[in-house]
Amino acid sequence: MAKKKKTAAKKATRKKKRAKKAVNQSQLIRDHLAANPDDGPKAIVVALAKKGGKVSEALASNVKYSSKKAKRRGRKRPGVRPSAVSNKVSLSTLVQAKKMAEQLGGVEKARDALTALAKLQ
Repeated sequence: MAKKKKTAAKKATRKKKRAKKAVNQSQLIRDHLAANPDDGPKAIVVALAKKGGKVSEALASNVKYSSKKAKRRGRKRPGVRPSAVSNKVSLSTLVQAKKMAEQLGGVEKARDALTALAKLQ
């Protein structure tokens, strides 16, 4: 029973700390970047420290550069990727290739013929 009381007390303390820290650090950084888009992470930390906000340089860097990534990503278009289409061969094409290989005397001779044809083009 004593352990349950201690964990409940710890949880209550954590909630109080969160309630006191009502200012979102990431939002502070975003607000600063809106006014000063050219500032780097170090400049952001210094500027927010002067205003009374305590922010780490790592968080400032993460917020600044992750917002740019999201803008670059854009919206993905639905559809089939071109590389996936080029790798697929239809059944009728395979049947034609088999007939050609048989006419030329086997798969190896067909490969040699296709290699020679590629050199000509």
